[in-house]
Amino acid sequence: MKFSPDRLRAARKAAGLSLDAAAEATGDDPALIARFENGRDFPLPLVHLSRLANAYGVPVTNLFDPDDPTDPVTAIDALIRREIGPRSAR
Repeated sequence: MKFSPDRLRAARKAAGLSLDAAAEATGDDPALIARFENGRDFPLPLVHLSRLANAYGVPVTNLFDPDDPTDPVTAIDALIRREIGPRSAR
């Protein structure tokens, strides 16, 4: 699944939050959130996706393109692997 800046902006607006209110709720800078919403700061770190989704009251998967055929769990696993590396064998 591919991250969708448009869905991120729509989720914020549906939650009734301005950029400043979203920034206050997440601890992020409003300019950073605006860059995410405009697709200028990608790949978006999972920690930011998680904070934004929580602040907007939506699952992280709602911030991805629903028309992309990739399974959401696979997409999120790929983000985790990118950020912290592959899971170690047990």
